[in-house]
Amino acid sequence: MDASLTRFLFDALDVRGAFVRLGTVWQHLHARRTWPPPVAHLAGELSAVAALIAGNLKQPGRITLQIQGHGIVPLAVADCTENLALRAMARKKDLVKKTGISSGMGGPYDLTAGGSVPVYGFSSAETPG
Repeated sequence: MDASLTRFLFDALDVRGAFVRLGTVWQHLHARRTWPPPVAHLAGELSAVAALIAGNLKQPGRITLQIQGHGIVPLAVADCTENLALRAMARKKDLVKKTGISSGMGGPYDLTAGGSVPVYGFSSAETPG
């Protein structure tokens, strides 16, 4: 699988970052799912964030990100190791097929990293359409 993480640095601006390419890792993971496009998009974004964080771990390990709430997608989880081995899942309600996530995601949602303590809470009103 060809997942990769590339770091960048702009010395003059004191800015650094990284971008991730999931490539066939995401294609294989997505091919085994029957997610509607909005759910696949959410799972893909969560997977990319998990890969960015995991690829920058200082010690061998893994990061698990979980979004949980009361909306159309009540649970989405992405798990990634420092070698970019990725797993992801999303539970959806049947309503997703009819409305799409952006038209009624619901909430509030909690983003949890590696445990049960929420690190960020948001509602659908705060998420970009």
